[in-house]
Amino acid sequence: MKRIMPLLGALVALCSPGIARSAPLPYAAMHFRSIGPAIAGGRVPAVAGSARHPNLYYIGTAGGGVWKSVNGGATWRDVFADEPVASIGAIAIDPRNAKIVWVGTGESNPRNDVIRGDGLYKSVDGGKSWKNVGLRRSGHIAAI
Repeated sequence: MKRIMPLLGALVALCSPGIARSAPLPYAAMHFRSIGPAIAGGRVPAVAGSARHPNLYYIGTAGGGVWKSVNGGATWRDVFADEPVASIGAIAIDPRNAKIVWVGTGESNPRNDVIRGDGLYKSVDGGKSWKNVGLRRSGHIAAI
């Protein structure tokens, strides 16, 4: 990346005659960083956010359950660790009440390590507790 940025800057300067050659590019100081695993088990097939609470997010992982952030993704907390299934295919937050969250278990991307789920879960307290509310034999829920 360090080699590409100077080349990108030179290309922009050559292609943009109105830009002063001494002006730094706005993204020249940015660098790539790892934000998570890139192996098969690091997939995030489900993400949900709240329009009423812009810093509230839930993610559902292929094999690691459901995680919640209340600060726009700066930190995450596991909120599904006590449930008997860890494969998540879908998440939805009630648009009228952000404490109501629906989770469909069983990632639906066909691969060598897909894990079946055991139905649909609902939380009425923002992920503190969960109840399986049905569809136990569905195996994979990809949308809610």
